[in-house]
Amino acid sequence: MQARLLAGLDEMSQADGRALVLSMEQFSRADQPVLDAYLAGRIGESALIRDGHAWPNYQSDYRPLVEFAKAQHLPVIAANAPKPLVSCVGQEGPAWLDKLPANRRSQLARELTLGDDGYRQKFMASMHHGDADGNARRFAAQTSWDDTMAESMVDYLGKHPGRRIMHIAGNFHVEGGLGIASRIASRNPALKVALIVPQTGDETAPGRDADVRVHIAPLPERWLNAKEMKQDMGALHQSRSRDCSQWLQPSK
Repeated sequence: MQARLLAGLDEMSQADGRALVLSMEQFSRADQPVLDAYLAGRIGESALIRDGHAWPNYQSDYRPLVEFAKAQHLPVIAANAPKPLVSCVGQEGPAWLDKLPANRRSQLARELTLGDDGYRQKFMASMHHGDADGNARRFAAQTSWDDTMAESMVDYLGKHPGRRIMHIAGNFHVEGGLGIASRIASRNPALKVALIVPQTGDETAPGRDADVRVHIAPLPERWLNAKEMKQDMGALHQSRSRDCSQWLQPSK
């Protein structure tokens, strides 16, 4: 579905003379040189997956997007923040970013949106464990993703005005017009953002859940009982200490 949407937007962009750009949550700013090398044909897919830290489901879910972009010579923005740095924000708090050398600090958004907006309220409502300080750090990590992706696109359009961007991201990052969309608006209110979301059946969500809905077949049940859900969520939120001091040295 995503590849078909990209192809449709490319056709539309060619018709109206606006160059199309693909932006992806699935690659971080640190991986942009590797992604560019692959698009230019200087490295193979194995190197892209290994050195670009591609997600485990890259070949099944995101390869068609990148291959279409490569074939059509579309730029691809590695929009996200590196996961190790975001994990350290969640562990140490947002002030930890001030300790980073400039070349690492530039891999995350210059400013994080930490105020009590609708996105923070939604995030906190989803937290059923942890104390207030810990959840505040977790939200700082969460918005690090969104602010970085938003900033990556806004900065790109600042350098290449008039282009159209298709960004691929998970539902929580865009649901209700919060997350990425709200952070784009705070950086450049003049930009127009349209939300395209998959939908099964007649489900709807309150607020601005989508500008365009694409109907898909129903997904399988994620959990059949409370025990399965508890086991899954327990593994997801398991605390793992990370040595964040290694990132305080400039990268080579």
